[in-house]
Amino acid sequence: MSTLVVGHAANTPSKVARYLSSGADGVEIDVFWPEIAHPPENQPKRLSGAVARWVLHAFTTRLRKYRVVEVLDAARKMGAKVIVLDIKTAPPHAFEDIGDVIFTSKNHPLLHRLAKKWGHIVYPTLHSRPVRPWEVIMKAGGKGASIHYSFVDEELIHEFRVRGLGLMVWTVNDAATAMKLADAGVNFITTDRPELVAPAVKYGVLPPLYGIYRKASGFNH
Repeated sequence: MSTLVVGHAANTPSKVARYLSSGADGVEIDVFWPEIAHPPENQPKRLSGAVARWVLHAFTTRLRKYRVVEVLDAARKMGAKVIVLDIKTAPPHAFEDIGDVIFTSKNHPLLHRLAKKWGHIVYPTLHSRPVRPWEVIMKAGGKGASIHYSFVDEELIHEFRVRGLGLMVWTVNDAATAMKLADAGVNFITTDRPELVAPAVKYGVLPPLYGIYRKASGFNH
């Protein structure tokens, strides 16, 4: 299969729409059941942003807390090719009837229950590089792994490929890095910048050529 671009932390319907219209093939949704794991947009990095958010909460209508099923339904209706649910905290039975998604989590026992009891596709999240990562994956009942791109090289990709395991890398916001990983054969690339990463992955187009590419292909964003 070709590499699919996945929009990171698509925790509102509007963000799902923005990612998909920017070239992403699918989305990743952060889950703190039954709601998303954190406010709809990224936490403010500056004091001014934090103050502005406080004012918004205090003097206007509160920011909507979306439930997982709302964002999931929106992604399906908008035609996402792949949907990833990154489980932060949730009971396994919450996902009994949710199909056609990939589950990722640092909670490998939870993933094991999802795979064993309901046959869900699970990709345990790895924050390091074990000597034998496939053993960790198999223990969790996984079909692949979600791993930070800094731990990924051609050797690891080859190891996954010969064992028939999928590889999801996060979070890649540089077009050249994304192109290199796609050429090496990763299955999914999670990104905050699909408008940059998608053309690089799908068409081998780096930022200096974006203007020419957009005009020639009619790719609008």
